[in-house]
Amino acid sequence: FLSVVIEDCIAKGKDYYDGGPRYNTSYIQCCGLGTVTDSFAAFKKHVFEEKSCTMDRLLNAVSGNFTGEEVLRQTIMNRTPFFGNDDDYADDIAVQVYNDLVGIIDGQPNIKPGGKYHLNMLSTTCHVYFGKVMGATPNGRLAGKSISDGTSPSHRGDTHGPSAVIKSLAKLDHVKSGGTLLNQRFLP
Repeated sequence: FLSVVIEDCIAKGKDYYDGGPRYNTSYIQCCGLGTVTDSFAAFKKHVFEEKSCTMDRLLNAVSGNFTGEEVLRQTIMNRTPFFGNDDDYADDIAVQVYNDLVGIIDGQPNIKPGGKYHLNMLSTTCHVYFGKVMGATPNGRLAGKSISDGTSPSHRGDTHGPSAVIKSLAKLDHVKSGGTLLNQRFLP
């Protein structure tokens, strides 16, 4: 069915998975940009710059799901510049993570004749499942909780309003991907 509705498959007489489409690409779907960015920001700020926490302490807290380390967890969650607040401290990390993902994935050969892989960040529900099977993360996210979806900020990480979220996302070169997803959350 997919071959019937995708342009050029019928004209070429080739299946979607056998080089039929004009654009013979496959996408590797990624999510968690906010979670990864905020985790790196936590290391950068608290371990390397302020030295308010050692690497061992933070890694042990994460592996123990922050049990007995709620003060550290709250410090990270409330005193770390997180992605989605139009703050270059975190946004520069997000740009680097995003560009590294593109660099690793983009143009790699796929199984289709002449096809290539590209990045997309269009997770609609997989971030929930990934979070359920993941341990805690250095940004203060507890084990089993959802990671950030698509290119959205971490849950409760954006504290400066929707326009700050848009400004942070505008720093990413979205043209490099096959698509990105941003979910905005508005309080009543």
